[in-house]
Amino acid sequence: INGFPIGYDANTDMSIESESLMITSDYNFVNVDFFVEYQVSDPVKFLYASEDPVAILKTLAQSYIRDTIGLYPVDSVITTGKNEIQAEIKEKLVTRLEQEDLGIHLVNITIQDAEPPTAEDTSTATSDDMVMIPSVPMLMAFAFNAIAQASAARRIGAADMIIM
Repeated sequence: INGFPIGYDANTDMSIESESLMITSDYNFVNVDFFVEYQVSDPVKFLYASEDPVAILKTLAQSYIRDTIGLYPVDSVITTGKNEIQAEIKEKLVTRLEQEDLGIHLVNITIQDAEPPTAEDTSTATSDDMVMIPSVPMLMAFAFNAIAQASAARRIGAADMIIM
């Protein structure tokens, strides 16, 4: 059985924010670390079906982790929902690995740690990594402003026509 961490460096135990920092369904940030265990089920497929099946597994795991964490509120991720989240991610990964047929069998995926990020983590993420998503009132303000400018332009154009 082989394995790899997601969200932290196993040698230094340092967090890797680009892997661990996620957004929950209630729009909160959370740092979540996972450990993925896999086994080579078919050595021939493992060697020849793709160039790097372990990298594919890691990419799929990261994708399903982010997708699943995004479906749960922060309280569930940090406390009571860990088992449910792990089971859901494992089910998605097993199904996808069967489809891809890479010669890898997922043994287990576990949440190693889940905690709210520090203030430094969120300030870095919001300023560097995140794109601002406009709120509904902001979008409405832009729309009303555009309508008002178009109306003003029409009135000015009509006034210019009367003067000439």
